[in-house]
Amino acid sequence: VEEGLRALPDDSRYLLARMTCHMAGSAVENWAGGGDASVRHVQAAQAAAEQSGVATPLLALKIGMNLAEAYRIAGRYPEADAAFRDADARLTALGRQDTERASVLLNNWGLVLGSLGRPLDAQQMLRRSVEISSARGDASRIEPVSWANLAVNAFDLAHYDEAVRLALRARDGAIARKDPVVRDQALLIGARALVASGELARGTAMLDEVEGHFGAMFPSTHPALISTAIDRIRVYEMQGALERALAQAETARALAAGD
Repeated sequence: VEEGLRALPDDSRYLLARMTCHMAGSAVENWAGGGDASVRHVQAAQAAAEQSGVATPLLALKIGMNLAEAYRIAGRYPEADAAFRDADARLTALGRQDTERASVLLNNWGLVLGSLGRPLDAQQMLRRSVEISSARGDASRIEPVSWANLAVNAFDLAHYDEAVRLALRARDGAIARKDPVVRDQALLIGARALVASGELARGTAMLDEVEGHFGAMFPSTHPALISTAIDRIRVYEMQGALERALAQAETARALAAGD
């Protein structure tokens, strides 16, 4: 991408080509984990499109959604919230508020609102996203990750039974689609909800399962395994085994420190 940008002449005739390169650069950065570099690429693409004088409302919408997503992946949630709000207004103005594009926007916006500590607002977005995807009564069109996101939202709202139900639905869908990432995301939130609701045996079994998956893929100091180590603190607390909880907390701390 950078080589392509350097090869382009600094000429207004190449503004759209420059925009395309920056959009590709943002996609690469997002795939690698995001960060401010992705945001800068989209901002540069937006500037090039505006300077070209031929940008369409649909292109402006696409760039706006990419900017919002870049902010989200970079963890810049207030800016992502504002960018998603702007993109949603553009999408509605184009009469596309009931399309799959809208479903994607609302799902990702819901994740941002959840990260901002606004679970009720997040719930509204996530549910609307699912409604759009199943508008024709075909729930099979809903991606398992959407159910997993709703499960996380239900957990945040302390609706533990609903969180378990949604997590199991996400798990089953992910298994059917051979998606181990969403499967493990669903197992983890399901385990947390079961433990929080006092179903310690089921919750521990589910935690064991996802920890086994993580252990087969990652080294012991990987954030995924640190996360499950922290979850086990809660299990021991719920059992009333406070000394074991304290020892587990020290284990989790050591893993996080790389000791």
